[in-house]
Amino acid sequence: MANDDYNNVDEDDDEWEHSDAKKLLKGDLLSGKIPLDGEGMTPQEAYLQRPEFIASDPKYKRFPNRLRALREQLIAKNDRADEDREALLHDRKLHPIPERNHRGELRWEGSEVQRLLRLDMDSGKHKTMKPSELYQSREEYNDKDKGYPLEVFRQHIHQEVRKRKFDKYLTMKREKKDREEKEKREKKKEQKKKEQENKEKKKEAEKKKMAEKQKKEREKQEKKKKKQQEMEEKKKKKELEKKKKKEQQKNKANRKTCKRCGGTDHSMVTSSKCKHHHEYLEEKKKK
Repeated sequence: MANDDYNNVDEDDDEWEHSDAKKLLKGDLLSGKIPLDGEGMTPQEAYLQRPEFIASDPKYKRFPNRLRALREQLIAKNDRADEDREALLHDRKLHPIPERNHRGELRWEGSEVQRLLRLDMDSGKHKTMKPSELYQSREEYNDKDKGYPLEVFRQHIHQEVRKRKFDKYLTMKREKKDREEKEKREKKKEQKKKEQENKEKKKEAEKKKMAEKQKKEREKQEKKKKKQQEMEEKKKKKELEKKKKKEQQKNKANRKTCKRCGGTDHSMVTSSKCKHHHEYLEEKKKK
């Protein structure tokens, strides 16, 4: 039983690790909907925030530990991020990023032109307009001080297209991996379910077999008991018959025979005359 409980815990933890409930809880902690420091909201209040949390742990046994573990993980991650940020700021102070490149142009990364170009590409303008037309559509693109030459602008369009294609590829690859992992988990879950069903069937079959064996054993015992009872009854009957025969023989031996009439009577008047014969002789005399 202990091993079964342990396996169930492992299975539940594996499901939680890839569940939507965990993703939602992580998002709520990062957004501040559920306090990351645990102040102002109890675990049970957090548990009631979403139906997915309740569905993932209907009996409210593992949610408090899961919430605590996720909080600790995010706090540790935030601490490391703060340390990295401070280190980066320190490096930037020592080695600041130059505002312009070797050609005297403003740094592209983080520039206003980059932001505007991405907005135009989000709306699909790069698909309906030539790079030169898109370049002339905004003053910021061709501004002498803050803008860029057409050739540089065109290269950044192509670069952004490649980046978006690559991002899309990575997203599709990640989704495919997530899908495969989900299918793998479902298959594993289905296999465990099937194994559990087979185990239950086997257990039920063994139980049925044991019940049949016990039934046969009871029938055998009852048959044996019945046979013993019959033998005892026969023995008693035989003993009674023997006793009766013995009594009959004894009674026969105790009876006396009248020498005159040949009759038998227990109440003999004399050793040679029975009662009936004596009465007969008395009546004859009277006559």
